[in-house]
Amino acid sequence: MTPSCTAALELAALLCDLSPGDEVIVPSYTFVSTANAVVKTGAKPVFVDIRPDTLGMDADRVEEALTPRTRAVFVVHCAGVACQIERIMALAGDHNLLVVEDAAQGVNAFYRGRALGSIPTNR
Repeated sequence: MTPSCTAALELAALLCDLSPGDEVIVPSYTFVSTANAVVKTGAKPVFVDIRPDTLGMDADRVEEALTPRTRAVFVVHCAGVACQIERIMALAGDHNLLVVEDAAQGVNAFYRGRALGSIPTNR
């Protein structure tokens, strides 16, 4: 449906209805398209550190970065390894946040029987 993962992220950011003043949590270790998709909407990317064992966002750092302006979290699954997706989804549900899963590096990768990119939130 999109010509690239960059285009998919940009479309996802638009569908999140982000606007200036909104904040979106993104991993500090990612391809530039993750932050660029957020910036194109006028929202502000908030970078959080990753875990060395997954190369994905550290859920503790996500929780610390939450503010009243936080609208979404863009997670990136790196090299077919899921980030702390259950904990991040729980935080998103508790704080009424949207989650965009970037699973470009997760083709045919699964977490607890679900394909990366299809993990539901409790929202």
